[in-house]
Order: sequence, then structure tokens, then C-alpha cells
Amino acid sequence: MIDSKMSAEDLAKSPLKELLEFQTKLNKAVELRKKSEKYEVYAKITALASESGFSLDELLNQKSLKKTPAIVKYRNPNNQAETWAGRGRKPKWVDQLLAEGKSLEDFAV
Repeated sequence: MIDSKMSAEDLAKSPLKELLEFQTKLNKAVELRKKSEKYEVYAKITALASESGFSLDELLNQKSLKKTPAIVKYRNPNNQAETWAGRGRKPKWVDQLLAEGKSLEDFAV
């Protein structure tokens, strides 16, 4: 008979049929527990949102929270389609122009 408090070594000595039955029961128990905890978390989040004056749908609607695109600060004078907002890594065209002795102000928008 399999007991949930058995060590892995003891479980390995159990008959395969019993282990498979235990695994099936365990998988079902895990799924039931997941559903239960998911409901509990959902209820807590809904209550917290409500206490703050929001609905859960309102908070989950990310359209209003999305960041606006960065404003273009620099444009490649050799290719107007290439731009850079001054954030993150410098594009290769910026590095090339700087290597030619130009400054960022030379191609600022």
C-alpha cells in the first residue's frame, strides 16, 4: 500500500500498478487544488480591485497602461527612414557617423 509520506526509495519498491494508480490520483488531486487556489486568488484580486475602486476588467485592460512609443531624437542624414530615440544601444549608423567625427547634435531632429 502506497502512503504519501513514503520516501522515493520506498515508493520505487512498490508495484508499478500501485504507483500508476497513485500517480493518477495525485494528478487529479493536483488539478483540483489548482482550480481551488486559482478561484481563491481570483476572489482576492477581485476584492482588492474593488476596494481600490476598480473592476478587474478595468485593471486588465492594458490599452490605457501601454507605453507610448519613444520620441525620435535623431535621424540618419543619409537615410531618413533610420531613426533613433536615444534609448538603448546606438544603431550602427549612429556609430558610423560618430566615427566620422560628427556629433549627435549634427543629426538631431
